[in-house]
Amino acid sequence: MKSLLVSILITSNMILLSPAYAGREAVDANQQTQASSPTRDGQAQKQSYVENASITHHNLNINGKSIPYTAAAGFMPIKNDANKTIARIFFIAYTKETQQTDSQQPLTFAFNGGPGSSSIWLHMGALGPRRALLANDGTALPKTYQLVDNEYTWLDFTDIVFVDPVGTGYSRATDDIDAQQFYNMNEDVKLMGEFVRLYVTEHQRWLSPKYIAGESYGTTRAVALAGHMQNEHGMLINGLVLISAALNFETFSFDTGNDLAYVLIVPSYTAAAWYHGKLSGNLTESLTRARDWAINEYMPALAEGSSLNDSERDEIVEKLAHYTGLSKSYIEESRMRIPNYQFTTELLRDSSLIIGQLDSRVKAPYIPSNSEDAFYDPSLFIVEGPFVVAFNNYVRDELHFKTDIPYIFLSEKIDESWKWSEGQQGYVNVTDSLTQAVSANKYLQVFVASGYFDLTTPWLSQAYTFAHLGLNPDLQNHITHKFYESGHQLYTSTGALEKFTQDVSFFFQQK
Repeated sequence: MKSLLVSILITSNMILLSPAYAGREAVDANQQTQASSPTRDGQAQKQSYVENASITHHNLNINGKSIPYTAAAGFMPIKNDANKTIARIFFIAYTKETQQTDSQQPLTFAFNGGPGSSSIWLHMGALGPRRALLANDGTALPKTYQLVDNEYTWLDFTDIVFVDPVGTGYSRATDDIDAQQFYNMNEDVKLMGEFVRLYVTEHQRWLSPKYIAGESYGTTRAVALAGHMQNEHGMLINGLVLISAALNFETFSFDTGNDLAYVLIVPSYTAAAWYHGKLSGNLTESLTRARDWAINEYMPALAEGSSLNDSERDEIVEKLAHYTGLSKSYIEESRMRIPNYQFTTELLRDSSLIIGQLDSRVKAPYIPSNSEDAFYDPSLFIVEGPFVVAFNNYVRDELHFKTDIPYIFLSEKIDESWKWSEGQQGYVNVTDSLTQAVSANKYLQVFVASGYFDLTTPWLSQAYTFAHLGLNPDLQNHITHKFYESGHQLYTSTGALEKFTQDVSFFFQQK
C-alpha cells in the first residue's frame, strides 16, 4: 500500500527568526535523567520517568492577550513487562501557566500520520505557539524561512503534547530492540497508549479533560488509541480532533475492482479544476452538483460495468470530463476511472505543469522520470524546507534541547516496512472502533476537518465514512464535520487555519 505521505528532502540555509521571548528561563537538563516540572500551585514535582528534559518558560502575546506557558522537551522511556526499556519516545509539551487546576485545563495529545511521520507538521503549522510561514497563502515556497508567534495556537484553550512515534523525530527503539516490531497498527497503538498513560500519571492529569488530535494516518491512530485507552486503561477520552481523516482505507484506495474510491474523489477533482480555471462558476455550488452526480449517476454507471450501453457511457464520459476538467478521450482511455496520482499530472498537462496531491492548489513544472517508483508532490515539497529548517533551529535555540540525533521528519523506511494487518483480509478500517467508543462513552465528541483541495483523503470519502458509522440516531450529534478551502494539511492556508482554530476552540467549549 502506498504511504499517505512520501518524503522528498530539501535543504536551505536561509532562516529568519523572531526575537527570543522576553523573560524566558531555561533549564538545561540534557545531562540529567530526572527533571523538575512546575505544578499549577508553583510547587516542584519530581519526575521519575522523563529523560534528558529541557524545560523553558515563555510568554506569548495574541491580540493583546498574554499567555504564559512552560515548554518541556524530552524522552519518555517505555518499558516492557519485564521492566526493560524498549524505546524512548520524544515529545514536546506545552503547559499553559494559569490559575486553573489541572482538572479544569484540557490536555491534548497530537500526532501526525504517514505512518512514518513525526509531529512536526501539526506542531510547526497549526497547533504550537510558534509556526513556520509559507508564501502565497500556502501555495508557494518562501524565499526565506520565518518562524513567528502563532496567533492561532491551541494553547489558548488546551495544553498540548506533541508525540513522535518510534523511528520518527528523535524517538528510537533501544539499541538491542528491533524497531520493526513497532511498525504495525497494534504495537503502535500499544506504545502510544503507554506513553499517554505515563505522561498523564507523571503530571497528575488523570482528572483533566483529555483529547487526541491526529492528521491523516494520525486519525487512524487517534481512533484506535481512544478505544485502547478506554478499554485497557479505563481512561475516557473527551474528544477527538480528526484532520483529513483516514478511517476507512477503501474510500481512497485506487485499486482494481474498488470503484468506490473513484466515485468519492470526483468533487475533489472538481475543486482542483475550478481552482485552476478549468471550471467556471461558484465553488460551493459546483461541489454540490459534482457530489450529487457522482453518487446518483456515476456510481450506478460504474456498477453496471460492461452492461452499460454506448449512449449511457457517452453521457457519463461527458459529465466526468466536465466535473474533472479532463478530456473525454483521456477519460475513455482510462475506462472512466481516474486515480489521484494520474489526475495530478493530467489536469495541467497542456501547460507542462503538475499539481499537488496533498493540496491541489499547488502547481509546479512537471518533472519527468523513468522510475516507476518516483513520486513528486509539489505541495509536500513546499512545506518540508520551511518546517524542517524552522523546527531544527527552534528546538535548539528556543527550547534549549540539545542532541546530535538527526530529527527524522518523514521515514520512508517505516512507510515501506509497515504491516497494516495481521493475516486479515480487506482494507484498514477503524470505524467500528469509533462507533463502539462513541456508543460506550456518551461524552465523547468528535470533530472532523476536511479540505476541499485534498486529493489524498478526499473530503467526500471522509463524509461518506462518517455517514456510515451506524451510530444510534441520538448519537449523530457527537460528530461535527467542517470543510475548508485548503488541502490535506489544511493549516497551510492562513484563512483556513484561522477558521479551523475558531471551530476547534468552539468544539472544546462544548460540555
